[in-house]
Amino acid sequence: MDVIRTTLRSVLRLKPIQALSGGTRVGVAAATARTSANPKQWWNRRGAGSGSGAAYGGFALARTTTRALCAGTAPEVAAEKVGALTLALPYALGAAGLIPFVALTPQAASALGGLPALQDVPGLTCVLSRAPEMQLWYSALICSFLGGVHWGTAMSLLGGPKALPLRYIWGVTPSLLAWGSLALPYTSSVFGCMCSLGLCYAADSYFLPFFPKWYATLRVPLTVVACGSLSLSLYTAYSKSDPASKASEKTKLQE
Repeated sequence: MDVIRTTLRSVLRLKPIQALSGGTRVGVAAATARTSANPKQWWNRRGAGSGSGAAYGGFALARTTTRALCAGTAPEVAAEKVGALTLALPYALGAAGLIPFVALTPQAASALGGLPALQDVPGLTCVLSRAPEMQLWYSALICSFLGGVHWGTAMSLLGGPKALPLRYIWGVTPSLLAWGSLALPYTSSVFGCMCSLGLCYAADSYFLPFFPKWYATLRVPLTVVACGSLSLSLYTAYSKSDPASKASEKTKLQE
Protein backbone atom coordinates (compact mmCIF):
# COMPACT_ATOMS: atom_id res chain seq x y z
CA MET A 1 0.00 0.00 0.00
CA ASP A 2 2.99 2.30 0.46
CA VAL A 3 3.63 1.85 -3.25
CA ILE A 4 0.06 2.92 -4.01
CA ARG A 5 0.34 6.03 -1.90
CA THR A 6 3.70 6.92 -3.46
CA THR A 7 2.31 6.46 -6.97
CA LEU A 8 -0.75 8.58 -6.25
CA ARG A 9 1.41 11.33 -4.79
CA SER A 10 3.52 11.27 -7.95
CA VAL A 11 0.41 11.50 -10.09
CA LEU A 12 -0.76 14.53 -8.15
CA ARG A 13 2.48 16.30 -9.02
CA LEU A 14 2.01 15.93 -12.77
CA LYS A 15 1.49 19.03 -14.90
CA PRO A 16 -2.22 18.44 -15.73
CA ILE A 17 -3.05 18.67 -12.03
CA GLN A 18 -0.82 21.67 -11.51
CA ALA A 19 -2.51 23.35 -14.44
CA LEU A 20 -5.88 23.26 -12.74
CA SER A 21 -7.52 26.34 -11.32
CA GLY A 22 -6.40 27.61 -7.95
CA GLY A 23 -9.46 26.41 -6.05
CA THR A 24 -9.24 22.89 -7.43
CA ARG A 25 -5.47 22.68 -6.82
CA VAL A 26 -5.94 23.77 -3.22
CA GLY A 27 -8.70 21.19 -2.78
CA VAL A 28 -6.44 18.42 -4.09
CA ALA A 29 -3.59 19.50 -1.82
CA ALA A 30 -5.86 19.62 1.22
CA ALA A 31 -7.33 16.21 0.45
CA THR A 32 -3.85 14.74 0.04
CA ALA A 33 -2.64 16.22 3.30
CA ARG A 34 -5.65 15.03 5.31
CA THR A 35 -5.51 11.52 3.94
CA SER A 36 -1.81 10.74 3.75
CA ALA A 37 -0.77 12.41 7.02
CA ASN A 38 -1.98 9.53 9.18
CA PRO A 39 -4.10 7.07 7.19
CA LYS A 40 -4.32 4.54 10.05
CA GLN A 41 -5.73 7.11 12.45
CA TRP A 42 -8.10 8.32 9.74
CA TRP A 43 -9.35 4.78 9.29
CA ASN A 44 -9.64 4.11 13.03
CA ARG A 45 -11.90 7.13 13.45
CA ARG A 46 -14.38 5.27 11.27
CA GLY A 47 -14.43 2.27 13.59
CA ALA A 48 -12.37 -0.11 11.44
CA GLY A 49 -9.49 -2.32 12.52
CA SER A 50 -6.10 -0.67 12.75
CA GLY A 51 -4.50 -3.31 10.58
CA SER A 52 -6.30 -2.01 7.49
CA GLY A 53 -5.37 1.61 8.03
CA ALA A 54 -2.58 1.80 5.49
CA ALA A 55 -4.67 0.09 2.83
CA TYR A 56 -7.59 2.39 3.45
CA GLY A 57 -5.29 5.39 3.32
CA GLY A 58 -4.39 4.63 -0.28
CA PHE A 59 -8.01 4.26 -1.31
CA ALA A 60 -9.08 7.29 0.69
CA LEU A 61 -6.42 9.39 -0.98
CA ALA A 62 -7.76 8.43 -4.39
CA ARG A 63 -11.34 9.04 -3.30
CA THR A 64 -10.78 12.45 -1.75
CA THR A 65 -8.60 13.54 -4.65
CA THR A 66 -11.33 12.57 -7.09
CA ARG A 67 -13.89 14.50 -5.10
CA ALA A 68 -11.66 17.57 -5.13
CA LEU A 69 -11.18 17.30 -8.86
CA CYS A 70 -14.94 16.88 -9.34
CA ALA A 71 -15.72 20.14 -7.60
CA GLY A 72 -17.54 22.93 -9.40
CA THR A 73 -14.60 23.82 -11.66
CA ALA A 74 -14.29 20.35 -13.19
CA PRO A 75 -16.47 20.95 -16.31
CA GLU A 76 -14.52 24.07 -17.20
CA VAL A 77 -11.21 22.34 -16.63
CA ALA A 78 -12.29 19.43 -18.83
CA ALA A 79 -13.28 21.80 -21.62
CA GLU A 80 -10.15 23.92 -21.49
CA LYS A 81 -7.31 21.53 -20.72
CA VAL A 82 -7.86 18.52 -22.94
CA GLY A 83 -6.49 18.53 -26.44
CA ALA A 84 -8.41 19.51 -29.53
CA LEU A 85 -8.19 15.96 -30.87
CA THR A 86 -9.78 14.58 -27.70
CA LEU A 87 -12.60 17.13 -27.89
CA ALA A 88 -13.17 16.26 -31.55
CA LEU A 89 -13.79 12.61 -30.67
CA PRO A 90 -17.25 13.13 -29.05
CA TYR A 91 -18.36 15.12 -32.10
CA ALA A 92 -17.17 12.36 -34.44
CA LEU A 93 -18.88 9.66 -32.38
CA GLY A 94 -22.04 11.75 -32.13
CA ALA A 95 -22.13 12.19 -35.91
CA ALA A 96 -21.60 8.45 -36.37
CA GLY A 97 -24.44 7.81 -33.95
CA LEU A 98 -26.81 9.63 -36.30
CA ILE A 99 -26.21 7.16 -39.13
CA PRO A 100 -28.77 4.59 -37.89
CA PHE A 101 -31.39 7.32 -37.42
CA VAL A 102 -30.98 8.57 -40.98
CA ALA A 103 -30.23 5.26 -42.71
CA LEU A 104 -33.26 3.52 -41.21
CA THR A 105 -35.82 6.04 -42.43
CA PRO A 106 -38.08 4.49 -45.10
CA GLN A 107 -36.62 6.62 -47.89
CA ALA A 108 -32.98 5.96 -46.98
CA ALA A 109 -33.55 2.26 -46.36
CA SER A 110 -35.19 1.89 -49.76
CA ALA A 111 -32.35 3.76 -51.46
CA LEU A 112 -29.62 1.78 -49.72
CA GLY A 113 -31.36 -1.52 -50.45
CA GLY A 114 -31.30 -0.74 -54.16
CA LEU A 115 -27.53 -0.14 -54.37
CA PRO A 116 -25.79 -3.13 -56.00
CA ALA A 117 -22.56 -2.43 -54.12
CA LEU A 118 -24.31 -3.06 -50.79
CA GLN A 119 -26.10 -6.25 -51.76
CA ASP A 120 -23.28 -8.47 -50.53
CA VAL A 121 -22.74 -6.71 -47.18
CA PRO A 122 -23.47 -9.35 -44.50
CA GLY A 123 -26.65 -8.66 -42.57
CA LEU A 124 -27.43 -5.35 -44.26
CA THR A 125 -30.39 -6.67 -46.22
CA CYS A 126 -31.91 -8.11 -43.05
CA VAL A 127 -31.43 -4.82 -41.18
CA LEU A 128 -32.94 -2.72 -43.98
CA SER A 129 -35.92 -5.05 -44.29
CA ARG A 130 -36.67 -4.39 -40.62
CA ALA A 131 -35.79 -0.69 -40.73
CA PRO A 132 -38.87 0.66 -38.89
CA GLU A 133 -38.48 -1.52 -35.80
CA MET A 134 -34.67 -1.24 -35.86
CA GLN A 135 -34.94 2.55 -35.81
CA LEU A 136 -37.33 2.37 -32.86
CA TRP A 137 -35.07 0.06 -30.88
CA TYR A 138 -32.08 2.26 -31.59
CA SER A 139 -34.01 5.33 -30.43
CA ALA A 140 -34.80 3.59 -27.14
CA LEU A 141 -31.13 2.70 -26.67
CA ILE A 142 -30.08 6.30 -27.28
CA CYS A 143 -32.62 7.51 -24.70
CA SER A 144 -31.15 5.10 -22.18
CA PHE A 145 -27.65 6.34 -22.99
CA LEU A 146 -28.66 9.98 -22.52
CA GLY A 147 -30.11 9.14 -19.12
CA GLY A 148 -26.96 7.26 -18.19
CA VAL A 149 -24.93 10.43 -18.77
CA HIS A 150 -26.78 12.07 -15.86
CA TRP A 151 -26.32 9.01 -13.67
CA GLY A 152 -22.57 9.04 -14.37
CA THR A 153 -22.09 12.73 -13.63
CA ALA A 154 -24.05 12.35 -10.39
CA MET A 155 -21.92 9.37 -9.30
CA SER A 156 -18.68 11.25 -10.03
CA LEU A 157 -20.00 14.44 -8.38
CA LEU A 158 -19.16 16.33 -11.55
CA GLY A 159 -20.31 19.88 -10.98
CA GLY A 160 -20.66 19.31 -7.24
CA PRO A 161 -23.28 17.59 -5.08
CA LYS A 162 -26.15 19.87 -6.04
CA ALA A 163 -29.49 18.30 -7.00
CA LEU A 164 -28.12 14.78 -6.69
CA PRO A 165 -31.49 13.06 -6.01
CA LEU A 166 -33.07 14.74 -9.03
CA ARG A 167 -30.11 13.82 -11.24
CA TYR A 168 -30.26 10.18 -10.15
CA ILE A 169 -34.01 10.02 -10.74
CA TRP A 170 -33.75 11.55 -14.19
CA GLY A 171 -30.87 9.20 -15.02
CA VAL A 172 -33.27 6.23 -15.13
CA THR A 173 -36.33 8.07 -16.48
CA PRO A 174 -35.46 8.18 -20.24
CA SER A 175 -35.01 4.41 -20.44
CA LEU A 176 -38.41 3.88 -18.80
CA LEU A 177 -40.08 6.36 -21.16
CA ALA A 178 -38.54 4.73 -24.23
CA TRP A 179 -39.36 1.24 -22.98
CA GLY A 180 -42.98 2.23 -22.48
CA SER A 181 -43.08 3.77 -25.94
CA LEU A 182 -42.00 0.48 -27.53
CA ALA A 183 -45.14 -1.18 -26.17
CA LEU A 184 -47.41 1.15 -28.18
CA PRO A 185 -48.59 0.70 -31.78
CA TYR A 186 -45.98 1.72 -34.35
CA THR A 187 -46.94 5.33 -35.06
CA SER A 188 -47.58 6.04 -31.39
CA SER A 189 -44.29 4.35 -30.54
CA VAL A 190 -42.38 6.58 -32.94
CA PHE A 191 -44.05 9.64 -31.48
CA GLY A 192 -43.25 8.46 -27.96
CA CYS A 193 -39.56 8.04 -28.82
CA MET A 194 -39.52 11.51 -30.36
CA CYS A 195 -40.99 12.98 -27.18
CA SER A 196 -38.47 11.05 -25.08
CA LEU A 197 -35.57 12.47 -27.08
CA GLY A 198 -37.05 15.95 -26.76
CA LEU A 199 -37.39 15.55 -23.00
CA CYS A 200 -33.78 14.37 -22.84
CA TYR A 201 -32.68 17.57 -24.54
CA ALA A 202 -34.81 19.68 -22.19
CA ALA A 203 -33.29 17.91 -19.17
CA ASP A 204 -29.77 18.38 -20.54
CA SER A 205 -30.48 22.08 -20.93
CA TYR A 206 -31.77 22.27 -17.36
CA PHE A 207 -28.75 20.42 -15.94
CA LEU A 208 -26.30 22.22 -18.21
CA PRO A 209 -24.15 23.61 -15.33
CA PHE A 210 -23.14 20.04 -14.51
CA PHE A 211 -21.73 19.37 -18.00
CA PRO A 212 -18.83 20.73 -20.04
CA LYS A 213 -19.74 23.58 -22.37
CA TRP A 214 -19.09 21.53 -25.51
CA TYR A 215 -21.84 19.07 -24.52
CA ALA A 216 -24.56 21.66 -25.12
CA THR A 217 -23.28 22.49 -28.61
CA LEU A 218 -23.14 18.78 -29.41
CA ARG A 219 -26.65 18.00 -28.23
CA VAL A 220 -28.45 20.54 -30.43
CA PRO A 221 -27.65 19.10 -33.90
CA LEU A 222 -27.87 15.52 -32.67
CA THR A 223 -31.36 16.06 -31.27
CA VAL A 224 -32.54 17.89 -34.39
CA VAL A 225 -31.36 15.16 -36.78
CA ALA A 226 -32.61 12.31 -34.59
CA CYS A 227 -36.08 13.81 -34.11
CA GLY A 228 -36.20 14.83 -37.77
CA SER A 229 -35.49 11.27 -38.86
CA LEU A 230 -38.19 9.91 -36.59
CA SER A 231 -40.59 12.57 -37.86
CA LEU A 232 -39.96 11.44 -41.41
CA SER A 233 -40.64 7.82 -40.47
CA LEU A 234 -43.78 8.84 -38.61
CA TYR A 235 -45.10 10.90 -41.51
CA THR A 236 -44.41 8.11 -44.00
CA ALA A 237 -46.09 5.46 -41.88
CA TYR A 238 -49.11 7.60 -41.11
CA SER A 239 -49.61 8.70 -44.70
CA LYS A 240 -49.51 5.13 -45.96
CA SER A 241 -51.91 3.72 -43.39
CA ASP A 242 -55.54 3.38 -44.44
CA PRO A 243 -58.43 4.80 -42.39
CA ALA A 244 -59.24 1.35 -40.97
CA SER A 245 -55.71 0.97 -39.61
CA LYS A 246 -55.83 4.45 -38.08
CA ALA A 247 -59.11 3.66 -36.39
CA SER A 248 -57.77 0.34 -35.12
CA GLU A 249 -54.69 2.00 -33.66
CA LYS A 250 -56.82 4.65 -31.99
CA THR A 251 -58.94 1.93 -30.43
CA LYS A 252 -55.86 0.14 -29.08
CA LEU A 253 -54.65 3.34 -27.46
CA GLN A 254 -58.02 3.91 -25.82
CA GLU A 255 -57.99 0.39 -24.43
